[in-house]
Amino acid sequence: MAKGSGIHDDYAVSYEVNSVEIAACSNLGRSVAKWGAITRLWIESELTILFTGEGGCTIIPTQQIPQGALDFLTMQVERRGVPVLNWSSGAEQHVVVDETKL
Repeated sequence: MAKGSGIHDDYAVSYEVNSVEIAACSNLGRSVAKWGAITRLWIESELTILFTGEGGCTIIPTQQIPQGALDFLTMQVERRGVPVLNWSSGAEQHVVVDETKL
């Protein structure tokens, strides 16, 4: 499980990713999204945005995501055929996935 966290104070948020879900955790509780709930992923130098359902999203400062965790996040989303927009490349990728192999 990969973890990244924000400023270490009462308002800190940490993120956990594993093969089943991504979770945001703080002293207020835990919010979880299964990979199947992610509808789009945008990555740019300042922010990474995970879109879920109708208008929901999670915004994470890209600098707070270890490269290995960002690679894992991208892989988990792409393998489900979800669009990934990497602003550094400027190209949206639409991946076709054979779901029988998931």
